[in-house]
Amino acid sequence: MYKYRKIANKLAPELAEVGCRVDWLGRIYTVVNIKEEFRAQPDLVQQSIVFQALAKPNEVLLKNGLSDVTYPEIEKIKGSDGYLVIMYPENDNFNLRSFIVNTIPTVIIVYGLTWIPSLVRWVQTLF
Repeated sequence: MYKYRKIANKLAPELAEVGCRVDWLGRIYTVVNIKEEFRAQPDLVQQSIVFQALAKPNEVLLKNGLSDVTYPEIEKIKGSDGYLVIMYPENDNFNLRSFIVNTIPTVIIVYGLTWIPSLVRWVQTLF
């Protein structure tokens, strides 16, 4: 995620040329307005139009090696005929259960390491 944010911030001027902005988290976002002749179409058709509008930002991402890790999130903007598109790296690795299960042994090990000086003194008293 950090590397993605760093590269996205470096690409901010190039992305601005194609109508995208980069926020402080490194997410790339833009608003795609639907033309009037397509406003009566179903949402699925409108979303395909949104994907077509992302061709230029995708070229920038492809050129810089971010296209394979960037996933778009498309939201319809309430009260308008536009869509907010937020592109960011998908992170499937974080899982709260996995985090807790991996943290418990780490805490036990760190707590055990604090007992080493006491254990050494105890062993020294035996000899």
